[in-house]
Amino acid sequence: MHLQLVVQRKWTSEEEYKEGLALVQLTPGPLAAQLGIFMGFIHYSTIGVTLTGLAFVLPSFVMVVLLGMAYKLYGGLPWM
Repeated sequence: MHLQLVVQRKWTSEEEYKEGLALVQLTPGPLAAQLGIFMGFIHYSTIGVTLTGLAFVLPSFVMVVLLGMAYKLYGGLPWM
């Protein structure tokens, strides 16, 4: 992430990246997702943190819901 965010695309400064990395290492959970959410907060405040949070959580949530629905509908079939 450092290579993409700081070096190549220059979306954030070295200091902001290090500050965010230090903060998200204190919290439990996936580091990359939390750092991405933190970068969204730094640059776009509340709307940034909301959109980046949804971008990380929503695809997994939708897949789990769809798989749960498929299991509920076809759970009795041998191939399921």
